[in-house]
Amino acid sequence: MLPESTIDNPASRTRCYALVDKLSGRRDVVLLTSKAHPDRVFRFLRNTRLVLSLYPLSKRAGNQVTVFAQRGTKFRSRVYLLLLWRRVTRSLIVFDFDDAVFVQFPKGTRDLCSGADAVFAANEYLATYARRFSNRVFVVPTPIDLSLYHRPPAVPVKGDVPVIGWIGTSWNLEYLRILARPLQRLRMSNDFVLTLITDPTMVRGLDLPPDIRLRIVPWTLGDFIANLATFDVGVCPLPDNPWTRGKSGYKVLEYMALGIPPIASPVGGVIGTIDPGKDGLFATTEDEWYVHLRNLLEPQELRDVIGRAGRRKVESRFSLDAVARQIDSRLDELDGG
Repeated sequence: MLPESTIDNPASRTRCYALVDKLSGRRDVVLLTSKAHPDRVFRFLRNTRLVLSLYPLSKRAGNQVTVFAQRGTKFRSRVYLLLLWRRVTRSLIVFDFDDAVFVQFPKGTRDLCSGADAVFAANEYLATYARRFSNRVFVVPTPIDLSLYHRPPAVPVKGDVPVIGWIGTSWNLEYLRILARPLQRLRMSNDFVLTLITDPTMVRGLDLPPDIRLRIVPWTLGDFIANLATFDVGVCPLPDNPWTRGKSGYKVLEYMALGIPPIASPVGGVIGTIDPGKDGLFATTEDEWYVHLRNLLEPQELRDVIGRAGRRKVESRFSLDAVARQIDSRLDELDGG
């Protein structure tokens, strides 16, 4: 398994590192771990060394090796060294991606899609792109590790003021501007706290109403679940563009896994995640965001019903066990030709 980045990276953590133990039951899994480093040259050399390490691994395994390459198309050398390794050793490559990386890195993504033996894409939009270059493309959702996503007993009982929450990386903070007007209207009729789990140093210029009670919590691997569990409602606002259509909707799954009712823009992978009115809600216009937020803030019973339905869906379709079984089956097909 060849992840693009470290375990702190959301895509690498969920689509690569989290799967190692689940896939190790029937396979000899070797994880070629990446290390964080600010220097670009160091990262280039590190990625090159990891791919070159495949040659001795392949030799010891009699060239019966399948590499699960998670993203990484921004490193052109990585792509071409992988494809050269495949040609020389006649081993197999599965290319896995969960974002519209072809928007940023078109050549590397195209070459890896066409050169890999199979492509795993996080949603149908990404799979449609990959099918232009490969006839062996499978939609594999991003899994949720339910052993982690449960309300910790240390989380205090929620107060009377409900919490609207958002979790995400700093480069997605701009999407919160979609909520500026709905939150301003909501503030006139309802009391609430807006909690953001992200990099606090990057929260600036969001243009949110100044009278909103805002709480910013840094994301850390050790306590993000406990902070996420304080949410009463989870939001996922997105514009509709070629980049966001490739998103897997993972934050929505995080909300659902903890029984938190989500409200989301119907864009990208979110569309296949929520059954509107049952385990979440879709909002496109300002009025829809306002009405859905207001309706979920007022009756606790409605939040509970939607939250329980969301948890059940994650258990049945998006759990780590369910997705690992799907991947294992696809790898069996690949091994069999």
